[in-house]
Amino acid sequence: VGATQRRGSPVKRLMAALKASGYEPVTDQTGTIRLRNCPFDALANAHRPLVCGTNLAIAGGLVRGTGATTLRPVLDFEPGSCCVVLVPS
Repeated sequence: VGATQRRGSPVKRLMAALKASGYEPVTDQTGTIRLRNCPFDALANAHRPLVCGTNLAIAGGLVRGTGATTLRPVLDFEPGSCCVVLVPS
């Protein structure tokens, strides 16, 4: 993840960091980044509040670390996806 912090735009660095962290990020037409999976899916079923809070904190750290401050992580529970999405701020 460290090498991704020096190349490309902040959003490209964020996408690379998310991929390297085990998420499957996709950007929709509004610029929102949705995570198609949760790397902690097996735990999420049993401990959703803990896992979703952890995912939110991880996403926040990746946003700050990559400088992609035009996005903000929020919880958005959608079946089959990670509970966190990154929305334009």
